[in-house]
Amino acid sequence: MCSSLHSANGGQTVQRRVKTGDGQWTTMTIPIPTVVSDYNKSMGGVDTSDALIGLYSAARKTRKWYSTIFFHFVDIAVVNAYIIHQQLAATQNKRAKNSGKL
Repeated sequence: MCSSLHSANGGQTVQRRVKTGDGQWTTMTIPIPTVVSDYNKSMGGVDTSDALIGLYSAARKTRKWYSTIFFHFVDIAVVNAYIIHQQLAATQNKRAKNSGKL
């Protein structure tokens, strides 16, 4: 990963289970760059968006590459509108329409 915002050595560490040569699992402390830590913190929103696009896609089979990109942008716009609708309903203490379904 490249980042102009983060330094190379942030000093953060994570715990990972590693299998040793004799087949035993041990916990090791491994250093992690700050950019990776920040990416992992915010990755949940991307996963949710990808899941919603995968479930409800407007994509169609086509030979034109630009049509595929257009349909993907339509999918992203619909998912973003749905997420904004949910957040707006939550701030107004109302239940979002079709809550739980897209």
